[in-house]
Amino acid sequence: TINVGVSPSLTNIATDPDTVGWRSEALSRHYRSMAAQPILSSGRPIGVFNLYASEADVFDEQEVRLLDDVASDISFALEVLRRDLERQQAEERFRLVVDNIREMFWISDAKGVPEFVSPAYTTIWGRPMGSLAELGATWMAHVTDRGDAAGRKMPRERRDARRAYRVGHPGADPVGDNEIERA
Repeated sequence: TINVGVSPSLTNIATDPDTVGWRSEALSRHYRSMAAQPILSSGRPIGVFNLYASEADVFDEQEVRLLDDVASDISFALEVLRRDLERQQAEERFRLVVDNIREMFWISDAKGVPEFVSPAYTTIWGRPMGSLAELGATWMAHVTDRGDAAGRKMPRERRDARRAYRVGHPGADPVGDNEIERA
C-alpha cells in the first residue's frame, strides 16, 4: 500500500514488525534496510521508488530527504512526459480535423492577425497558402454592428464575444461572399 505523505524508512528489516510478511524474502536477498518514496502523477501515487541496503540502520534523515527529492524529480519527469503525450495527441486530433474539414477557418491573435488558416483555403480560393501574405488583410473584412441570424441587433456584450466576418475572393462581388461567424 502506498501512503502519500508517509515515507517509510525501515532501518532494520530483520526486526521491524512491518516486514513480517516479506522479511524472509528480503533477508534472502541480503536486504537489511529499505527506504521507500511514492512516485506521483497528478498528485496520486502510481508507483514506489524503493532503495535497499545490505546494512541495517543505513538510512538517516538526510538520506531520506535526498531520496524524497529523487522521487519528486522522477514524478515531475513522468508528469512532463504525460503532458507532452497529451499535447501530441491533441495536436494529432486537431490535425486530423484540419486536414479533413472542407470549410475554411482560421485562428487569429488578439490583434486579429491570422496565425493559422485551414488548408481548405487553397481549395476554396484556388490559391496557395503563400498568397495570403501577398493579400494582407484584404481577404478578410470585419463586419461591425451586424445582427444575428434573424437580423436582430446583438447586445454589446454578445457582440464583443462573437465577431462576424465576411470572407470574399479579391475582386468578387461582396453580395456573393460567404459569411463566417466565429465565437
